[in-house]
Amino acid sequence: MTTETITEDIEVNPHRGIIDYLKTHSKMYREANMWGDLPKDAPIRVADIYDWFLKNATPLTGMDVELTDKQIGHFFQPEIKQCYYNSMMAHPELEYWEGWAAGIIPVNHAWNVKDGKVVDTTWSLLDYQREQAEHIVYLGIHIPREFMVSQLMIDTHFRQASFAGPFLYDYAIKCIIEEKKQDVKNCESYFAPKEESE
Repeated sequence: MTTETITEDIEVNPHRGIIDYLKTHSKMYREANMWGDLPKDAPIRVADIYDWFLKNATPLTGMDVELTDKQIGHFFQPEIKQCYYNSMMAHPELEYWEGWAAGIIPVNHAWNVKDGKVVDTTWSLLDYQREQAEHIVYLGIHIPREFMVSQLMIDTHFRQASFAGPFLYDYAIKCIIEEKKQDVKNCESYFAPKEESE
């Protein structure tokens, strides 16, 4: 593949870098006993979380700097390297999102969304991110605030109680469990009495 082809592909699908990064992580967790994984006999493993995320994530492009600036200072003053807390403390009218974002390389990140526009109170504090705001790519999941509140005081494999994130891994496990329950219901319906047709 030539440099020109790579550039064209990135322009067509700017999220490809994050997607490939996550697919690689899923493969590594599936094929090896990676640090941070759940026990080998667990019904849901980290690779399953990555796979679920890739199936359900929404791609977003660009940080809306103007909208972000309007949010800063209303309820709190955001800080660098505190994306989970900053996004959690943002105005309740904003949706809370977690996933991966890339200005240069993919990193775990949290941000907010309003009317489909990214409000990133953390990265907006960085001059170099503001300068390239329209090119930042996000791949994430909207996590309902009710879920965060219900989990805030619970220690999990991925997050300590009272810490503002990440909630993504626990939310993914909750959603995977719900999907598996639905699969079981669908399978059990096979044995349900059939209505006779007239």
